[in-house]
Amino acid sequence: MNVSALMAVFNREETVRDAIESIAVQLTDEDELIISDDGSTDNTLNICETLAQKYHFIKILRFNRKNVDENMFNLINNSTKDICIICDSDDISLPNRVHYIKEHFLKYGDKYPCLYHNAMVIDKFGNVTAKEFFFSFKQRNNLFNSLIKSTFFGTCMCFNAEKTKKLINSGINNFNLARDKKIGFAYKKTKMIKFDSTILLQYRRWEDNISKSNRPFIDKLMEKLVTLQYYIYIKRRNFQ
Repeated sequence: MNVSALMAVFNREETVRDAIESIAVQLTDEDELIISDDGSTDNTLNICETLAQKYHFIKILRFNRKNVDENMFNLINNSTKDICIICDSDDISLPNRVHYIKEHFLKYGDKYPCLYHNAMVIDKFGNVTAKEFFFSFKQRNNLFNSLIKSTFFGTCMCFNAEKTKKLINSGINNFNLARDKKIGFAYKKTKMIKFDSTILLQYRRWEDNISKSNRPFIDKLMEKLVTLQYYIYIKRRNFQ
């Protein structure tokens, strides 16, 4: 069972090298790391191209639409392996991440074609600010919590490639939700997602991420309503 590690990048010259190296050293010749640059104006693309000479399984795409959700869906559609692993360009994959994920899909892939794993949280300097992402961000495997909290962070997700391609090309883009939630809720609806407390990642929390969490109440309320509408929509779909 082989892996497509997927990384959307945009102006991350400070962190992208470590992010790529942390996942690339875990991949085999049968795996692939696809990097899609969304029009970076700094040195990000040059760093990626240099590392592609070191790791021959790296493929680089140029997207240039300035839309992180569309960029990630483009990556999924271009994947050619069995499993997709989301890798953010500022996060660090811990040394056992790929092995653990492959073992999960070999043993439980038919029952749980989506794995949502835990992480530790670091700041922009790499200092640990929270030892357990699931606890700090209230990530729980129940519908009520998922509707009222920001559940399903893409950087902690991996999934069956073919099933997810069918999902993202089924009209779900009509809903103004982040790609993480669209994928997570679809697997949640069919009880095909496994929440795993194993820490496989260092998730980098930036100051602008924190400020986005302090949005006006009306914006948060509207997001919850759209999330509920999407869940009702996906519940009526025959997604298997």
